[in-house]
Amino acid sequence: TAARMLEFDRRYERQFLRDPQTGWLSENEFLQRVAQQIESQDGPVSVALLDIDELECINRKYGQTVGDPFLAAVIERLESWEERPLAWARIDGGRFAALLDSGTVEATQWCENASRVVCERPYLLEPTELSCTISVGLATREAEPLDAPSLWHCANEALQQAKQSGRDCVVSFGAFADESREWEEWATSGRLFETTLARDIMTPLPLLLRTDQSALEAWAMLANCQLPHLVVVDSHGQFVGLLPRHLIGEAAPPASWVEHLIGDVTTFPLEAPFAEVMEYLSQDDSDLPVVVLHSGRPTGVIYREGLAALGEEIHSGSFATETVSGTQTLRVPDPAVIDW
Repeated sequence: TAARMLEFDRRYERQFLRDPQTGWLSENEFLQRVAQQIESQDGPVSVALLDIDELECINRKYGQTVGDPFLAAVIERLESWEERPLAWARIDGGRFAALLDSGTVEATQWCENASRVVCERPYLLEPTELSCTISVGLATREAEPLDAPSLWHCANEALQQAKQSGRDCVVSFGAFADESREWEEWATSGRLFETTLARDIMTPLPLLLRTDQSALEAWAMLANCQLPHLVVVDSHGQFVGLLPRHLIGEAAPPASWVEHLIGDVTTFPLEAPFAEVMEYLSQDDSDLPVVVLHSGRPTGVIYREGLAALGEEIHSGSFATETVSGTQTLRVPDPAVIDW
């Protein structure tokens, strides 16, 4: 009977208290371990949440036959790492938790070291080689009387901030508090955009139409680009005007499409102050975009509707980027090195 009870306890621990793949604590058991640590010592207690970035993309691209060995290899690196925490837990998928008996500075350094252990070398898996990054959220109980659930919640908040800040970073809970207050002070005093320039708010140009291209080429570009206007340049890359997209509604392209150009377009240099651009937009009711030039060459456009978001409430997350798998983003080119 005693042997059966012992075996039952072992099975119960494996199924409910431990993650079956890693042997690490489950989330509930980890929280109990955090609570015990808080009660047993007066010193700092930290919880770190580590999440493998884009693990779902790896599984979708390569399948479980690569995803599972990859995850196992990540876990093996953490397990064999000499800087072991007080406890490990596997939350779900590629998300793990670590319990530390250190303050914010030491715990942050531990998190950065953990990130290097996981990411510094690629993973050689048949039939491919994978590299990865991790995002880490950290919360520490030092002077604040935080209990285990509150500490867990703060670590989750910090992890979300790490994800929203572009991933591949360590964020300690409350790290953006001073930054948020500074933005609020700037917004209240009307100084929020005082250093913003036209190049900061423009939409980079994905393509340009040259005046020496044929009417068929021009109409094909209009049909495929989905932009309300195409920016047109001469053979030297100098701005000439805009070609409106509504022209493709005609039965056939005209022999000389250049005659349909809109030449009366407002332009601003790259370094034009934001206030100057906004003053013009507030007084002009034209539907045409503003074209941003560098030495007479167009580098971007500014649409009125694109500036509507500037009126939204500002917080720390407003300045973060969330990359969605499959979404293509445009990088602002350096006008000095564009091959015209």
